[in-house]
Amino acid sequence: MDLPQVERAFSGDYQRGWFASVRPASSSRPAVSRLNPTVMVDGKEFVVVFQELAAVPVSLPGPVVGSAKADRTGLIAAIDLLFTGF
Repeated sequence: MDLPQVERAFSGDYQRGWFASVRPASSSRPAVSRLNPTVMVDGKEFVVVFQELAAVPVSLPGPVVGSAKADRTGLIAAIDLLFTGF
């Protein structure tokens, strides 16, 4: 399971990033599409599982393999729904 970095935060000597798990869209269709948007990375479709959002040391995940920048609006809407319920 890959962990896309949502945001990086620095707090003193601790470098942590916000990461959410992703799954291939072909193997996972969540019930709440607004909370689990699909993103295209390198021509492949993935579902972002924001219920599994976590702050982890930035040294743990592997290298960057792509960008979901084009899907920014849907990703922010999902984070908003996760934290505010709207």
